[in-house]
Amino acid sequence: MFRNIQHAGRAQKTDAWRAGAEKIRKLNSQPWVIFAREWLHAPRLTGAVCPSSCALAKAMADYVPDGTGLVVDLGAGTGAVVAALLKKGIPARRIVAVEQSAQLARYLRGRFPEIAVLRGDAAKLSRLLPKGSVDCVVSSLPLVSLPQAKREAVVRELKLVLQGRPLVQFSYLWGGAFLVHNGLMCISSTLVLKNLPPARVMKFV
Repeated sequence: MFRNIQHAGRAQKTDAWRAGAEKIRKLNSQPWVIFAREWLHAPRLTGAVCPSSCALAKAMADYVPDGTGLVVDLGAGTGAVVAALLKKGIPARRIVAVEQSAQLARYLRGRFPEIAVLRGDAAKLSRLLPKGSVDCVVSSLPLVSLPQAKREAVVRELKLVLQGRPLVQFSYLWGGAFLVHNGLMCISSTLVLKNLPPARVMKFV
């Protein structure tokens, strides 16, 4: 009988440990937790301390024009913009998520198995995509916080890939100034207050 009680006690502890481990696993798989870890690892490359809100992602997706070519989500993070693009009705076959972080790229592949997820550097974007295949780039890259040489390399690649097609970029500050100085023209912008912090979405050509 004593052995039975000991066995029951051990079983209860094992069940409690498993339940606790499952809670930790679920917590660690939450987008905001994954994003926060990436920010702690590389704050200048991540640029934000939390994922984009649904309102910000929708505002970016709303600027994407109709077409048949690829829509590239640059700096896709945990996929807020991808979800908004799919909700807008853009077919999964047209969406390409580009993410430099190995962990975030893995997360995106698990969350959106129907889209193409490329792990790569935005400063080498033209090497990742077929020439002339892109209709629009939707960028969440923190251009303001990137080193100048890196920013210049990214803009050169964007011009190569877009060839006059639109770029949708959001920024917490007036991040569009750098793009304007490099020959792009802002044709529309929207302030999104329902985001932490509030952000401005800009469309360039």
